Amino acid sequence: MNIKLYTYTASVVLITAIFLLIGCEKIPTQVITAAPVDKVAVATISEIDTSGIIGTATFKEVDGGVHVVIEIQNATSGLHAMHLHTGSCTDIGPH
Repeated sequence: MNIKLYTYTASVVLITAIFLLIGCEKIPTQVITAAPVDKVAVATISEIDTSGIIGTATFKEVDGGVHVVIEIQNATSGLHAMHLHTGSCTDIGPH
């Protein structure tokens, strides 16, 4: 009678192991590497005094500093002076 019990137990263990191995083979294996995340901030440039000028300023951290890209829409052609500060121009005072 012990032989039947051992045979039954061994069969159950073997079948369970086979199902586990078959199931594990279907799990896709893939190495996922985390790429460094760029540190980027974008500021909205708002219209002042119905000028129609709008845009964005994009700040990206680079080795040893910050790279700034300013994109303006609705400005007249030619060179223009540009400066940045937090808040609004009324918070800073006259320019």
